[in-house]
Amino acid sequence: MNRRINRNQGFTLVEVLLVLGILVSLAAVSITVFSGTEKKSKIKIAKLQINEFVNAIDRYQRDMGKVPEELTALYEKPSDEEEAEDWAGPYIKLKDGKMPKDPWKLDFVYEAEADSDEEGAPQYKISSNGPNKTAGDEDDISNVETEN
Repeated sequence: MNRRINRNQGFTLVEVLLVLGILVSLAAVSITVFSGTEKKSKIKIAKLQINEFVNAIDRYQRDMGKVPEELTALYEKPSDEEEAEDWAGPYIKLKDGKMPKDPWKLDFVYEAEADSDEEGAPQYKISSNGPNKTAGDEDDISNVETEN
């Protein structure tokens, strides 16, 4: 009997391990690249959301002659009849009946000041604590320019 040995029947263990190593390396590089992209996109989304709040607050201020003391004034009609006549809200769209949250699922922080700046514009700040979710550090995102 003449038996022929066919060595091309499949992959060797070394070949399979080599391919797996290459795939794992590509996955590691992809995860690193895309995780940075996700962080950047969440920061952009937070900035867009803050701009929506700024626009809503500006519209409220034009109608009411003042900035709201709290963000709830953007969607709740005032109980005072005189103020209710000027109110043209809601000024912001609620999501499932709740105030929108930042991309890290935290509430936006709103601070209103009674005083105006040099040009007479009311002062307020709307901000997100940013990716590390901690207030008062360099990754906070707000409508107010900060010096770095």
